[in-house]
Amino acid sequence: MLAIDKSFIIRTLKILLFSLSIMILTIAITYSININVKAMIKGIDNDISRSVKQSSGLGAIIIYIVNNGFIVPLQMFLLSLIPIQFLYFFNLIYSSVLPGIVIGILLKIDFYKAIANIISVFPHTTLEILGFCIFASVLFQLNKSIRSKIRELFKKNGERTSIIKSLYNTVKIYIFVVIPVIVLAAICEEYLRKILYSLLSVI
Repeated sequence: MLAIDKSFIIRTLKILLFSLSIMILTIAITYSININVKAMIKGIDNDISRSVKQSSGLGAIIIYIVNNGFIVPLQMFLLSLIPIQFLYFFNLIYSSVLPGIVIGILLKIDFYKAIANIISVFPHTTLEILGFCIFASVLFQLNKSIRSKIRELFKKNGERTSIIKSLYNTVKIYIFVVIPVIVLAAICEEYLRKILYSLLSVI
C-alpha cells in the first residue's frame, strides 16, 4: 500500500515553491535584460530534437513520457546516488529555467500573445515540474540514506539506515505518483494546450 507521510508532502511543496520561484525569477530577468531574441530562440530550438518537432498526437505523448517520465528521472536518480546533497536538483532547475526563458522572450515579442501562451502552457508545465518535484522529494530521502550509511562506516555505534527501504519507497513513489503525473502532463501538453490557445487567440 502506498503511504505518503506529512513530511514528504511538506518537502514536496517547498521544492515546488522553489522551482516556481526560479521560473518567475527567470521570466523577470529574461524580460528585463537586453538580449538577442533571435539567437536565444535559435538556441532553444536547437535543444529540441527533430522527432519532438515533427511528432503529434499519440506519438508526441509517447515521446514526452519517454523523455520526462524515464530519461529525466533516470538522470535525477543517478545523481542522487552520489553522496552530495541536492545534485539531483539539476534537472529540476533546468526544467524551471527553460520555460522561464521562453515566457520572458514571448513577453518581449508580443505581450498579449504571451499571456495566451502562458495560460495555455500553465497546466502541463506545472504538472511536469510537480512530477519532478515529487521525485526530487523522494530522492532527498534516498540521498540522505546513502550519506548516512557512509557516515555509519566511520561510527561503531549509531542508528542504522536502510538504503533498501529508501530505494523501495523511491520506486513506489515513482511508479504510482510520478509516472501518472507525467502522463497527465503529456496529455495536457498535446491536447489541452492547443485547445486553450485556440480559445484565447480569438478573444
